[in-house]
Amino acid sequence: MNTDEVWLAQQFGQACLGDARRSRRAQKLALGILQTPYKGLAAQTKTWGGCKAAYRLLHSQSVQHSHLLQPHCQQTRQDAADLPVALFIQDTTELDFTSMTQAQGYGPIGDHRGQGLFVHTLLCLNPEDEQLLGVAAQRCWARHHDGSYKHTETRAQRYRRKDKESDVWHQVLADVGPVPQGRRWVSIGDRGSDSFVYWAKAREMGWQCLSRIFLNPRTNKQDYLVNLACSLAPQAQLSLHQRARPAQAQRTLELQLAWQAVEIQPARNDPNQSKMEPLQATVLRCWDEVHEVHEVHEVHEVQWLLLATWPINDEAQARQCVQWYAQRWRIEEFHKCLKSGCRMESSQLKQADATQALLAFCSVAAARLLELGRLARAQPQVLAKEHIDALYVQVLSLQRGLKAETLTMVDYWREVAKLGGFLGRKHDKAPGWQTLWRGQTKLDDLVSGYLLAIRPQCG
Repeated sequence: MNTDEVWLAQQFGQACLGDARRSRRAQKLALGILQTPYKGLAAQTKTWGGCKAAYRLLHSQSVQHSHLLQPHCQQTRQDAADLPVALFIQDTTELDFTSMTQAQGYGPIGDHRGQGLFVHTLLCLNPEDEQLLGVAAQRCWARHHDGSYKHTETRAQRYRRKDKESDVWHQVLADVGPVPQGRRWVSIGDRGSDSFVYWAKAREMGWQCLSRIFLNPRTNKQDYLVNLACSLAPQAQLSLHQRARPAQAQRTLELQLAWQAVEIQPARNDPNQSKMEPLQATVLRCWDEVHEVHEVHEVHEVQWLLLATWPINDEAQARQCVQWYAQRWRIEEFHKCLKSGCRMESSQLKQADATQALLAFCSVAAARLLELGRLARAQPQVLAKEHIDALYVQVLSLQRGLKAETLTMVDYWREVAKLGGFLGRKHDKAPGWQTLWRGQTKLDDLVSGYLLAIRPQCG
């Protein structure tokens, strides 16, 4: 078994699929997806018999999305419970299957002209070394075809409705469960998490929340939250590295920082909040210099208005809060890996239930692929043979003409990335997960070939 096979056996070996043969088939399919995520099921299973078995597995009523993910999520939660502080980053994305005809079980997305699924994922992160522990919870659903509720219902009807998609933010926290005693779990979200109900439900389970805000609820001083946040004067400064984005190179931002304790009042006219207590929290403003001046207000290129459901007492805690929120891009990379790396939206499965089962495999693979990028940066000067399988170090050294005894972690991963197309020039930055994954896949093939070459011949 190579390292991927051992890891996948841990992730899917205990899945409750009703038959041991299904568990074994799930591990084989997961290995094929992890090694060649950009290809279809036919290439991932390699044989006609294997392809038929994969389709039977995905369409089986006993193979559900939640059943497949359960062992991986359970392991992630156990790893989080071993840490004094764990960050849980969550967000929603769409999977677009509009081009697929005669599909069943999908719902409207976007402007309701397309069809697909919604996926809400909760990732777990170790804030000390930025290790991605895995997927802690995930929910997938299709919207109803009875049209959008927007502009078609009164406020009272909206408050009484039980199937609000915004509830998924606290539902995934409930899936994980209450925070263990002596531990600190922080849920991080973008504007979709700006919800008093979400904060209150999280507080009941012992969670802390860090949300980007745009709504304007009342505070205890008869003011409004966003108005109060925008009026805060600078109290500190912060230099923050911003990763590269489309049409935007990576850069270092010089930001102003301000914070203030607030008491947020529940909405008066929402019956769901009528019995909820006010929320003690801290509002935090992080912004750059004035980018543009309008007649009414100033426009900043970067301005984060954040709400932390715990007290911030000094500059160090405020800086830590911003640095934690800056890790939210990891869920965006996860979605990119699902759609581009694993090509979820290229699936030709006609049944939405089968697509959700495939999503479970691809989610575990995406978490594994993203962790490769961190491993390339972790402990750069430590010898590779102390942390990497000796056989892999030996084969890579033979292939690249290096000395296995002195190969460091940073050199090992750079050489793996070169197998995947990384040039490794002096001005090049650290390799990303895509080139590392391509290189690791090629290295797996080299190790398999090496083992075949040294195997004793019969006769």
